[in-house]
Amino acid sequence: MKTRMIVSILTVGIVSAVLLFSCSKISELASVNITYSLPRTNFTYTPSTLKSSEEIMYQEFVKINVDSLLSANGISSGSVEDPSFTKFSITITLPADANFAWLQSARAVVADNANYTSAVQIGSVINAGGTGRTVVLTVNNDKIPFTNQGFYLRIYATLTGPVPYTWIQMYFDSELKMTLKPL
Repeated sequence: MKTRMIVSILTVGIVSAVLLFSCSKISELASVNITYSLPRTNFTYTPSTLKSSEEIMYQEFVKINVDSLLSANGISSGSVEDPSFTKFSITITLPADANFAWLQSARAVVADNANYTSAVQIGSVINAGGTGRTVVLTVNNDKIPFTNQGFYLRIYATLTGPVPYTWIQMYFDSELKMTLKPL
């Protein structure tokens, strides 16, 4: 009688452990790694009259429609895990003769709040007065702060001297990699 009870308890314990392990494995196997290109974002930079300093070129909340991403990947409800940038570039569109000769360096940071407390630098570039119309940031591939809706992005520019334009129309292109995990 005691033997049957011990065997029954052991069987229930082993089956429970296998089921729990299997559920976490199934959830892990159901996770989807994706690459997501953010929509091209146009912005206008109006430089200050400072001769050289670090300035904010752009800042905004970047909304990510997580529900659409989950749905497009066959997941009814879930979360975003380990988002990180894989690409980030900034391009001048207007004025037609404008270039980045005024740019010493640039960097981009993201945060999960509008005060940018605990911001994470996602990438940077040293331009040193190069005259191209596009700069490509070297991304860090670090996990970024992310809310259920997206993140706050800020792009900084360090100037080599006065910017010879009253305004500059630009856009940035970027790409994220992330894991979509079912709940």
